[in-house]
Amino acid sequence: AEAWAIVDRSLILDIAGVGFEDRSLVLDVEKIEQVDRDLILDVEKADLTDRSLVLDVEFEVSVDRDLILDIEHTVAVDR
Repeated sequence: AEAWAIVDRSLILDIAGVGFEDRSLVLDVEKIEQVDRDLILDVEKADLTDRSLVLDVEFEVSVDRDLILDIEHTVAVDR
């Protein structure tokens, strides 16, 4: 499994690690970043909020609460 990264204010999703099926998302394992701890993850309107959310089992990457990820529309924006 790779990890999440932030590129041009968009979140890049690790398909293998998280299990979403939108393969149009581009993964760049060279840009693994650790940012602030919290994320609001909106998967088709089902909010998953976990302060210590581990996005990738291998790298244990935490992400920023200020980012809202909408998987359905593949958009990341400031809260």
